Amino acid sequence: MGFGYIFVLLTMGVFRELLGTGKLVFFGKQLISFGPGFDPPRILILFPGAFLTFGFYIALVRFLKRGGT
Repeated sequence: MGFGYIFVLLTMGVFRELLGTGKLVFFGKQLISFGPGFDPPRILILFPGAFLTFGFYIALVRFLKRGGT
């Protein structure tokens, strides 16, 4: 496995965890939290959330390759 594959998996996981639960936890220590008023979209922590995240990731890469237009 290459560095690019690991990078994509890591960024997708962080994005899904952060927006799906509202917090980012690393070995039991909470790193980031959106607070109690944040109501996360639960679909991001379910398996369809991976497909949505991957689709957004592909769209972002295509957008950046075109020069942002």
